[in-house]
Amino acid sequence: MGLRGITLGIIAVCMAWSVPPPEATAEEAGTAPLALPDNIDPALREQLETMDAKLAEVEDFEAAFVKARHTPLLKKPLVSRGVVKATRDVVLWETTEPRRSRTLIADDEVKLYDLEQERVEVYPLTGEMADFGASPLPRFNELARRFEIEQGSVEDHPGGVISVNLTPRSAELREYIERLSMTFDVERAEIINVSFHQGEGELTSYTFDSVTLDPGLDPGELTLGLAEDVEVVRPYGGGE
Repeated sequence: MGLRGITLGIIAVCMAWSVPPPEATAEEAGTAPLALPDNIDPALREQLETMDAKLAEVEDFEAAFVKARHTPLLKKPLVSRGVVKATRDVVLWETTEPRRSRTLIADDEVKLYDLEQERVEVYPLTGEMADFGASPLPRFNELARRFEIEQGSVEDHPGGVISVNLTPRSAELREYIERLSMTFDVERAEIINVSFHQGEGELTSYTFDSVTLDPGLDPGELTLGLAEDVEVVRPYGGGE
């Protein structure tokens, strides 16, 4: 997935399924009003509150994904496919095409496993990415703290499907993205697409399909499944 792709992947899952930050109590998670800007359309506010309430009770999820990276240097996007699985504190991306890899996000670390090279690269999560890693799936209130939220285009979406645009508040996040757009189905409480606008014509999108909320994931499903004698390296040092 690459280090920049890992960062976008963390944020993509944050959009795909939002759960309470670790310091929030169960009561606060279920009842706290959304801290959305005053200029948000009342109908959109109601839809976001409806979706947020549904997601508050979700424990885990899995979905198929298609990642497409568009760049001015290439006529066609770079496309990869796979499955993402997540609980409240662990996220596993398993890419099946065109190159097999697994990316595990847990315990303030990202582990990138290249199955063909039999090599694992381990990266620490720092700054705001560490916050995302500690609670990789924050609620909308947490996202509103990190992003300016505006209503997106709704012209091409059927009823029950809405779009919002998010602009990073911090300089740290703006190093990775200029803005992002998110499309989701309110009734099903499912994300459909997250698109990252990175400036200079760069665009990376994640499209999700076959989303299952509360599949009852076994902890054994959220591991890298390392082969024997796999090489483990830490490009930035640290760890064992």
